[in-house]
Amino acid sequence: FFFKQKTAYEILSGLVGSEMCIRDRTTLTDKQVAMKNMLTNALKINPNDPHLLEALGVCHFLTRELDSSEKLFKSALNLQPDNCSLWNKLGSTLQQAGKVEESIQAYHRALELHPNYPRVWVNLGIT
Repeated sequence: FFFKQKTAYEILSGLVGSEMCIRDRTTLTDKQVAMKNMLTNALKINPNDPHLLEALGVCHFLTRELDSSEKLFKSALNLQPDNCSLWNKLGSTLQQAGKVEESIQAYHRALELHPNYPRVWVNLGIT
């Protein structure tokens, strides 16, 4: 199965290039739309795969479907509560949705897990 052989980073790189640019895009390319559809179908087969949840959360973030993105990241965090990158992505989603206090809490949780994670510090500073 394709997604079992890919890491979350590899899936996400195919969607956005790097984690640092997820705020800079608002539309998906045709390739990204196809990937979003594949992820949605794969998630129906394996709804508890945190990598699928994370990648689909990024797709929804990119298209400003922030409620869906938040739910997907929270579902992934239920499966991987110590994933600092997921906490950071949840924080970005909450911040974009205007939920500043919740985003700060998510960033602080990410920093508890990985105090030297530069992207979290940047996002916290922006918030």
